[in-house]
Amino acid sequence: MRILLTLIAFLCFCIQIQAQKKNEIRIGIPATYYFDETPYKFHTVIIGKPRIPPPTYLGYSRLITKTGGLSIDYKNMWLAYVPFSPNNDRGQIIQRGFNDFSLSWYKQFIISRLRVLSKAGVSYRDGGEIVHLFSILLPNGTPWEEVTDVNKYNNFGVRFDIQMKFCFVGNFNIVAEAGMTRHFSKHSLYQLYNIIALSYEF
Repeated sequence: MRILLTLIAFLCFCIQIQAQKKNEIRIGIPATYYFDETPYKFHTVIIGKPRIPPPTYLGYSRLITKTGGLSIDYKNMWLAYVPFSPNNDRGQIIQRGFNDFSLSWYKQFIISRLRVLSKAGVSYRDGGEIVHLFSILLPNGTPWEEVTDVNKYNNFGVRFDIQMKFCFVGNFNIVAEAGMTRHFSKHSLYQLYNIIALSYEF
């Protein structure tokens, strides 16, 4: 009897270890908002035409402790706000394009099939924004040609995120994430972002 109980306990332990997935990969759609006159926006596909944005977000996480681990995230964003035009306003941001890499530590809380993660880490942003400087006018005062400049991004930042993950079938999860980054830069310091993703645990 004692041997049988020991065997059952050992099998339960093996099943628990097997069920505890430590790795996760994510692919999804990011959106972002800067605290200025530009709107909340997904990755632009065609300027001026609404399209389903491509999945330009990739993530990988590794559970290290029972409830905590490391997360590596990458997203590519191209944000076209307005067409190039000599009628744009001085200082108006026309486009943004950048790559964002981040490394975060997360802590997870499990509620049945739902998991809530709090994340904090550092990020690196590389890219830039195109800004309208002024317009060259015709002799009659009509705007004729636009002159622009590029504010380059090449900076680190700190980020904080909240992620919710729901297991809907097998090892697949639906992931929703919201976060904010404070960039150490002269341009576009504060960034709010959201991610909708599908993940697989293994």
